[in-house]
Amino acid sequence: GAAMFACWIFANTALVEVKSLQFPLIAVLTMCYAMGAHTSGRAAFLAPFVILVGMTGVILSFSDQVFTDYVFPTMFAMVAWLAGRGLRTRSQLTEELHEAAVQAQEAHERDAVRAAAEERRRIAREMHDVVAHSVSVMVVQAGGARRILERDPRRAVEAAAHIEDVGRAALTEMRRLLGVLHA
Repeated sequence: GAAMFACWIFANTALVEVKSLQFPLIAVLTMCYAMGAHTSGRAAFLAPFVILVGMTGVILSFSDQVFTDYVFPTMFAMVAWLAGRGLRTRSQLTEELHEAAVQAQEAHERDAVRAAAEERRRIAREMHDVVAHSVSVMVVQAGGARRILERDPRRAVEAAAHIEDVGRAALTEMRRLLGVLHA
């Protein structure tokens, strides 16, 4: 930026007065915009001062100046710089928001995987409890039915029916739990 202002001052004093030419002003506005859009850190902080000093130097190199020569071109240059700064800030914010969205999506996916694993563990525990309880009841009933088969066949048949009911209930519960796991 400072080099461009120096070139403009040199051209205005050594070559030809550029006050009436619009191209140098457009070039300076473009340069001021670029200073706002593409600088960071200390350079971004110093850019408005460079613009102010540079524009003052260029205007001082004119043969005849009026007050508005200092105000309006400098104001336009500062507006161009602010536009560049605004674009840079918006671009950085957009990048940060995009990165945050990607991180949030990844976190959501990790949480979903973790929740699915936890649900599978819970269902496995529940299935183990159902099967273990049902098989225990069936073993006890079968043992009891075997012992009383000759003495009380009617109670042995009832025990066998109870074993059958417990087995069916266990199968039904296992199918339900497996259906949840499958879904």
